[in-house]
Amino acid sequence: MKPPYNPYEFIDGTTPNINIGKFEYYSGTLKEAIQDSIDGIPGAPFVKVVLGGTRSYQNSNNTLKLKDSDSWGTESGWVSLKMADNFQGFFYLITENNDYFGDNYVEGIEGTFTSENEIANDELSGQWPTVWVQEDYAGTSITMFGLDSGDYISIDIDSLSGAAAQMRVRIGGVDFFDNTEIDADTWLTKLWLRKWNPDYVRALTEDEIQDMEDDGEIYLPPTPNPSPGTSCPIGFEDNGRGICVPIQDGGGDGGDGGDGGDTMPEIEVSGGAMLLVLVGVVASVIIAVKVA
Repeated sequence: MKPPYNPYEFIDGTTPNINIGKFEYYSGTLKEAIQDSIDGIPGAPFVKVVLGGTRSYQNSNNTLKLKDSDSWGTESGWVSLKMADNFQGFFYLITENNDYFGDNYVEGIEGTFTSENEIANDELSGQWPTVWVQEDYAGTSITMFGLDSGDYISIDIDSLSGAAAQMRVRIGGVDFFDNTEIDADTWLTKLWLRKWNPDYVRALTEDEIQDMEDDGEIYLPPTPNPSPGTSCPIGFEDNGRGICVPIQDGGGDGGDGGDGGDTMPEIEVSGGAMLLVLVGVVASVIIAVKVA
């Protein structure tokens, strides 16, 4: 099942102003999302995780750095993340391979945008599926993209893993980049992860109720004192990241591996600050790659 809205709708981390249903945003870090998924916790954001090589977490654990390692006895990093059923995600990816994304997006389906602020505008809600590519930013290359349920991002810096693609963003079965080695340090940042709760019922004002009835719609009143976050069944509780887990203790965080190495170049991205990211990527032409 997929949410009734694509990832470029409510791209700023909000939810529809409707009576029934809402987006519930995963409040944990990218590191926690990956570990929850590896541990097989029901309701985790990723249905499949492949992770290995030299890597580390940065930016308050919301950024996964994949190291391009040429030292004897070490391996460059790789990762593959596939969105779970009913989940969506929005990501920011930067590499030190200059112009990599501009050189390797799928040709023949390009369009041009001149302002990074357009990404947050309602005008782009109908441009799904699309990835945005900023070709040359201070010697690096940047892309931003959303993934729907079943879509995935896969990166293998030096083609060492048989379970991860070299560089692939697959949306709706379509690959948006040529599967070519990046061969440079790369940082993957979670901007947001969210799931759709079709059972949530929100109270409306009398005027809103009247508007619904005038349109022939049916207003369903919420139960008393509805939970503002994730509603868990009896015997389960919210683990603080929007996932229902058994009330008894269980699971673990696991290590992050890797070198701890250099920080993310030029731009560090807060996991919850979508609009700040969009404002921060400035003074450059952005290329949008979209299915015609």
